[in-house]
Amino acid sequence: SESGVFGICHAMLTASKRNNWYFRTDYFNSYVRIKTFLSIFEDNVSTIAQSLRNKNYAAEFDNLMGDAISSMFVEYLSGECYLRIIDCFSVEGYKVLFRVGVTLLNHAQSQLLACD
Repeated sequence: SESGVFGICHAMLTASKRNNWYFRTDYFNSYVRIKTFLSIFEDNVSTIAQSLRNKNYAAEFDNLMGDAISSMFVEYLSGECYLRIIDCFSVEGYKVLFRVGVTLLNHAQSQLLACD
């Protein structure tokens, strides 16, 4: 029911705020998190990172991943996966988003490398 969903979302946000893991809206915190993810990406999916640099797509990729992290990958996942990520995020914080991003990129690695 709508009231049940509201109650669950409210409880998740309350826990997230208590742990200081909720989204900050200021530029600095967003920038730091995006740069942190890009660093983790380069360390863990280095083949794609190198390919993007070689093809001069690094800036476009940085913007895309910044949007993906800021929206918590809502455009890339099914509703069920998205709710699971929201649940994990409210308990564990941003590291969940970093793990999801690296996992998605690892999963799509062969397709990304085939792109021109």
